[in-house]
Amino acid sequence: VNRLKKLLRASDVAIVQQGLELLEALATPAIYDALLEGFDSTRIDCTEPKQAHQLGKVFGRPKVEELMRYKWVVINLLARAPAGSDAARKRAAVTHISFISRHYRASFTPPSMPPMEGFTQLSRLDLMLPPATDLSFLSGVTTLSAVYLKGADAADTLCRLDGLQDSAESLQVLILQGTPELVSLDGMGSPPDLRVLKVGNCRKLT
Repeated sequence: VNRLKKLLRASDVAIVQQGLELLEALATPAIYDALLEGFDSTRIDCTEPKQAHQLGKVFGRPKVEELMRYKWVVINLLARAPAGSDAARKRAAVTHISFISRHYRASFTPPSMPPMEGFTQLSRLDLMLPPATDLSFLSGVTTLSAVYLKGADAADTLCRLDGLQDSAESLQVLILQGTPELVSLDGMGSPPDLRVLKVGNCRKLT
């Protein structure tokens, strides 16, 4: 566990990804539970290091420049946690994830996002987009009511919303900002209760 802690708290994202791959290969529920010890929140929305206690004992004392990276690691740990583990129970209780930096020193664009279908109560997602062409990591999530997606210079490749359609029945608010490659909204399905749709800097959208 100590070796994994060191890998997952590394400043080099490539090393962090090695740690996540090793953890997934081990597939040991007790290790996930140990890494998420102290995490017991329905929200992952801390914006300042002093609020990061919600991330648990292992990741709960970050520097400003570590905060977003640690949040990304915790999201990955929850998403990958084996069924039946305490970590999986914690994942099922999460209702709100905010993954957008509000501090220039904490700026972090995730290299990827894990499959999120295990977040069975997730209703709000604010996300700095990874470099992906669609939202397939959201496939299987059926509970989203409010989604805010923000592109970044390294992640302006989003061209379709495929993956969001599984939340069509619950979606009420969708805000897109800084996604200049987006060409279609078809992937979101036809949300019957959508009341807010805001699109900014989506020049190719027709």
